[in-house]
Amino acid sequence: MIRGGDVLLTMAEIAIGLAGFSGVVAAFSQTREFPAADRVRFLMLVGGTFFIILLAFVPFLLELGGMQEPALWRWASGIWLLAFLIAGPLVLTGRRIIVREGRAAPGWSVALVLMVALAACLAQLGNVMNWPYSAGPIPFLLALIAGLIGSGSIFVYLVLIRPDQENLTANNLDRGS
Repeated sequence: MIRGGDVLLTMAEIAIGLAGFSGVVAAFSQTREFPAADRVRFLMLVGGTFFIILLAFVPFLLELGGMQEPALWRWASGIWLLAFLIAGPLVLTGRRIIVREGRAAPGWSVALVLMVALAACLAQLGNVMNWPYSAGPIPFLLALIAGLIGSGSIFVYLVLIRPDQENLTANNLDRGS
């Protein structure tokens, strides 16, 4: 079995739980149609968690194909970078829709998620290039953790922090209700 295999499976299970729980909570918490920004967030959340689930199984598939470490981790990191390059523009497009609706998350939280994503990309690039460290599971695992952080932040904003509920409460307080 590959090094870090148990951790990869655990991350996949966490991502499955996050996607499932957010879907159930989002379905039951809405009495009306989702605003476009929340639909985009929900799609980003579900897409991000499936991104993590699929990538968590890449090293196992490479091992089944006969690949050995450290080449296995270089290839897994390369596949992660390719998937990130494909998903990045989709996320930016979704972010534009959210900003256009005036329902954007606070700038500091977006900056934090972007810094974590940049660190994950640099770790994957180092793993692919086998520099400045020997390729191994840690950078790949850190990238999956970064994905969980990103999905978790979307979950928090979508399910726990509802901007329309905050505005409703503020309006009721202003009216003395």
